[in-house]
Amino acid sequence: MTNTRSSSLAKAQSGRGSLPEKIGKYVIINEVGRGSTGVVYLSHDPYYGRDVAIKVYNVDASGDENRKKIARKMFLSEAHMVGMLQHPNILRFTTRARRTVTATS
Repeated sequence: MTNTRSSSLAKAQSGRGSLPEKIGKYVIINEVGRGSTGVVYLSHDPYYGRDVAIKVYNVDASGDENRKKIARKMFLSEAHMVGMLQHPNILRFTTRARRTVTATS
């Protein structure tokens, strides 16, 4: 990580509000988009030293099984489509993962 990247991460993390610090190995820099299906974060992969986008789907873990099945299918379909795109202004798709996150009070 360069000094510029380190200072950008430090600034982003100081005013992060409710942003997660990390998702897996990826350091969350900021939120770049929010929609009906989820939230997209600008993140940094410390291993490869590059910025990546991470989309986290909004799926109620306590919801019905049919909704979860549909959400998983949508996620995999979107991941497949994005993985086929090749354009200089589109981030390359590299990984998909499923992780259950539960809220605690």
